Amino acid sequence: PMAVFLDDLILENKTIATAYNQQLNVPGFNIDNHFVWGATAMILNELREVILNTK
Repeated sequence: PMAVFLDDLILENKTIATAYNQQLNVPGFNIDNHFVWGATAMILNELREVILNTK
């Protein structure tokens, strides 16, 4: 639901292990126990900001 997507509680930082065994702390969305990060999270964040600024 859109209300869940707009809730700040889904925003979090998580440590991700890369293919080169590096640890990166990345921002993202925890949506239904799935962590969405990287370019996908950036696109979702832009959409989220547009929606929040039109309320």
